[in-house]
Amino acid sequence: MIRIIGWIGAICFGLSVLPEAVLTVERGEANAYSPIFLALWLIGELCSLAYACAARPIKPFIPIIANYIFNLICLIIILIYYIRDYGV
Repeated sequence: MIRIIGWIGAICFGLSVLPEAVLTVERGEANAYSPIFLALWLIGELCSLAYACAARPIKPFIPIIANYIFNLICLIIILIYYIRDYGV
């Protein structure tokens, strides 16, 4: 039962960023985001993913790892537009 709860939480967290990525692609710009927010988000995702991957045993962390990977994909989409907009 706890695995199901973990997967539900990971899916909800992962899907929560999807509308932002979709809006960014639809608008063709990412100028609504603060560079500090994006940097902290990226650092947080990478550090959390590294921690979850290093945890032993890893099996309980699989839903969390899936969430971080999905979030990173969405964040990369947003960052591509941000970099394109501002030439960072």
